Amino acid sequence: MGVLYVESSREGCGCFKCSTRGNSSESKCKPNSTTRSLEERVAILEGLVARNAQLIAENRRLITQLENGDAVSPEVREFFIENEGDTVTVATTFGTVTGTVITAGTDAAEILTPEGDILIIPYRSVETI
Repeated sequence: MGVLYVESSREGCGCFKCSTRGNSSESKCKPNSTTRSLEERVAILEGLVARNAQLIAENRRLITQLENGDAVSPEVREFFIENEGDTVTVATTFGTVTGTVITAGTDAAEILTPEGDILIIPYRSVETI
């Protein structure tokens, strides 16, 4: 990706003659709206490039979370919050679990099984609910 640099002179049209002579009586050029229009377009493009750079950084962060297994759907946590005290069946990466939701934490839920065991289910391990 290259960098585009547009330099304009305050006097004249922005052509080489005007930019090297400055404010000279020899310059017969008139200010050029095309140069101003290009400068405005460059400014708009620079803003778009900056915004795209932000979006790319955010996408990279999300991709890293997905690759590391850190991304959790907010609906999973919400399900456990709404069902605290209720019996649920959840398919996880380590098997199917049935029990009563005791606590819905920040990144895991505690489930009391019918056998009396308390299981801590990380939200990222939940496959289906």
